[in-house]
Amino acid sequence: MLRAAVISLDVLGARFGAYPHATLRLIEIPSGWPFGGFATSGMIVLTEDRGMRADLRNSNGDVDLQTRRVAHEVAHQWWGHGVSPLDAAGA
Repeated sequence: MLRAAVISLDVLGARFGAYPHATLRLIEIPSGWPFGGFATSGMIVLTEDRGMRADLRNSNGDVDLQTRRVAHEVAHQWWGHGVSPLDAAGA
């Protein structure tokens, strides 16, 4: 997860500009929560089954699911909760 976050910060920082926060915290919570991942400023929350306990054995040489989840949440550090779509079809 840390490797995925570092790579994501490098790739996304090159595309979107400098990381907009002083820190990035990865927080794991129990699997029973009603979401898989959530990002707020400087913080990414992942449930256990989508984080540390994710089964990465069948990634077939492609980007594994855990890396995709972490990268998705890291991308929210630039755009999440700051850009909202219109309240219209396709939002």
